[in-house]
Amino acid sequence: MEHIELTILMPCLNEAETLSTCIDKAKKFLNNENISGEILIADNGSTDGSQKIAEQQGARVVHVPVRGYGAALRSGIQHALGKYVIMGDADDSYDFVNLKAFVQHLREGYQLVMGNRFLGGIQKNAMPFLNRYVGNPLLSFLGRIFFKNSIGDFHCGLRGFDRETMLQLNLRANGMEFASEMVVKASLHQLKIAEVATTLSPDGRSRPSHLQRWRDGWRHLKLLFSLKMQQPKNSFSIPHHVFILITGMIACGFFAVALGKELHWDLVSYHYYIPFSLLHHRWGYDSWPVTYVQMFFNPTIDLLSYFLIHYFPPILATFFLGAIHGINFWLIYSISYLVLTHFKEKQATLIAIMLAMVGMYNPVFLPELGSFMGDNLISLFGLGFILLQLQFLQTYTKTGYVSFLTVFLSGLLLGIGIGLKLTLVYVAIGFVAASLFLSIPFTQKIKILWIAGVGMLLGFIVSCGYWMWFMWVHYHSPFLPYFLVSAIQHESCAQKCFL
Repeated sequence: MEHIELTILMPCLNEAETLSTCIDKAKKFLNNENISGEILIADNGSTDGSQKIAEQQGARVVHVPVRGYGAALRSGIQHALGKYVIMGDADDSYDFVNLKAFVQHLREGYQLVMGNRFLGGIQKNAMPFLNRYVGNPLLSFLGRIFFKNSIGDFHCGLRGFDRETMLQLNLRANGMEFASEMVVKASLHQLKIAEVATTLSPDGRSRPSHLQRWRDGWRHLKLLFSLKMQQPKNSFSIPHHVFILITGMIACGFFAVALGKELHWDLVSYHYYIPFSLLHHRWGYDSWPVTYVQMFFNPTIDLLSYFLIHYFPPILATFFLGAIHGINFWLIYSISYLVLTHFKEKQATLIAIMLAMVGMYNPVFLPELGSFMGDNLISLFGLGFILLQLQFLQTYTKTGYVSFLTVFLSGLLLGIGIGLKLTLVYVAIGFVAASLFLSIPFTQKIKILWIAGVGMLLGFIVSCGYWMWFMWVHYHSPFLPYFLVSAIQHESCAQKCFL
């Protein structure tokens, strides 16, 4: 039997429109480069005659009863006869004529050769906007950070590898997450990996893609999380808290978009009008009537919504805000993790994740996820204050050391939060009350309260100083709209100062 060097493998599910073209291109490549090879179609139950087309074109067909992108490819790899395998989609989005660089790298000893669509170019309409600029870059970034590799495009469907080496990785994923699993396990096993610039063209199908953005994106994320958690703690230089933070931000960003948050309501609310009026010197005309319901609110926090609306598409703005709110998830997780110190590490991690999910499911976080409501942003400072205070108490309990720097930084965070929304002052009141019950010498308590107070004052000036100066210069009082005693005074000031 003739030795086969290369198998060109294509997963197939109802690709009758493009399969013949792909096979023709693959045959042309093998002939042009004089490579002993085969074309293998891993059919996943096509009902449009794809199997017959493949056989007529001279390709070998293997029938895969288990549905899924990964299931088809795993079966195809097992049945491949070539020493090397190059896999690619059968939708004519990849050019099977230009595989020479893949074969060269494989012959040089590279065990995995990845295509990179961001280096080679993505043609117009070849990839959905959100996949191109959000999903793929973020998931690839996450994979690089946590599995110590430099792969720029984790999900490129065109890649080559040494067949025997790939079988040893024991790949198991049946869905689209198979693409991530291959790269992650190759990195963990320290395989020799190279990248090749690859062009992605619009596919030639008239039907929708098999890829389902949110379902498959979640599967990729879940697989990364699962493989990360399976690794020994010492094998990662980055603390698991950073992993939880980034994962939480990405997940909340996706959920914000998936929940269908609309920006239109915010476009006609004070979350847009306030920064517009501040930047265009129309405060008294546009914003004073609507700020009547936000007497304890620093309007400068809404500058974020203004710039996001003006400079980002709605989907990206929503994703970005959702990602910011994902920091709340991490803060609740970290607070819970510190409280659960008497549990084992894995138990504490799982319980803290569940508590963080419960914490996110409340009237502040989940309904406002991905919106321009300020509470999700302000809560970052309140939760950050609590986390730093817990770390301070934990250090003092274990060592007896009083970290005044931690106390100052916690006060600074809370001060910034209070400056953005005065109602957060209740946290400061609770802090003072709780300090009275600490088992710390009285002089130390006074120092802690004093240093925290200095931090709060500085934070308040940082977040609210400009606003107070603005109100003083324009309306001769640094406290508007703060501290208004009654609606009558509110209306009186409005008529005197603004109309």
